Amino acid sequence: MQSLSVQRSKRKYILLLLGCLGFVIAGAFIIRSGGTHRHSATSALWIGWSTIVFFGAGIPIALWQLFDGRPRLQIDGNGILDRRLGVGPIPWSEITGAYLKSAAGNAFICLDVKDPEKWRQKMSKAQRMLVAGNVMLGYTALVLNVSDVKEDPAAILDLILKNLTTWHDTRSQFAGWTG
Repeated sequence: MQSLSVQRSKRKYILLLLGCLGFVIAGAFIIRSGGTHRHSATSALWIGWSTIVFFGAGIPIALWQLFDGRPRLQIDGNGILDRRLGVGPIPWSEITGAYLKSAAGNAFICLDVKDPEKWRQKMSKAQRMLVAGNVMLGYTALVLNVSDVKEDPAAILDLILKNLTTWHDTRSQFAGWTG
């Protein structure tokens, strides 16, 4: 089986960091302006601080993603590990299929698994709520977000399908073998 360690795209997180910094600076200018003829000083403070807090929260997230050297996605002979999912390694024995979907320019690999509920139970309550929404939109319980990685999503899917086929072929060769 072929292995692949997929890193995050640094470019995306640099853009996120720059965008967040820009909005934090804009929020500071709004506060400093003290209001205009159309807005009171109170509303300027409210808008400015809301902007700083909201976009300021994105700065440590972007920095963490930029400097986290661990692979985001690992595919090997044991299965698939997606750090973002938080369910641990998904062995080939659990995966029955995979397909690529996209929404708003973001690519996702949907994994069909034998027992989706088993994997949902490993997720946080918030993740389970998101999964319920994903399922209503036609996605599976386990979705690999590959929009923020360096590799081509179609190439990742191709490797997953090749490894899955290899695993099933190897398993079927030994079916019924008692040694």
